[in-house]
Amino acid sequence: MSYDSEALFRQRQLVKQLSSMKGMGTSVITLSIPPRIQLHTITRMLHEEMAASSQIKSRLNRQSVQDALTSALHQVSMIRTVPENGVFVFCGEVSDDNDITNKLQKVSMTVVPLRPVSHRKYHCD
Repeated sequence: MSYDSEALFRQRQLVKQLSSMKGMGTSVITLSIPPRIQLHTITRMLHEEMAASSQIKSRLNRQSVQDALTSALHQVSMIRTVPENGVFVFCGEVSDDNDITNKLQKVSMTVVPLRPVSHRKYHCD
């Protein structure tokens, strides 16, 4: 399969940028949604995770997980139909390995991959 070289370059740059980011604890959510999954299933799962996150003992960790889940819910709600290759959602508070100040910044993005997503995955790490 042939890809547009500019799109491939941008995708590689994005992967490089994402791999340089580090989250603290479980404050970063990665969600892969294949094209055949119904969005209401993903929304329901995120609501269940939000309910479960209320049991986290550390106030700071609980708040960062709930913020990431809220952001993921917002990103998923913006998707009307899942693209034919599926979609990835990345949300949470991260620091950049290249930034010496280690300031946390909020990241919330939706990425349509060049190749089809083969399976659904939810990862909070």
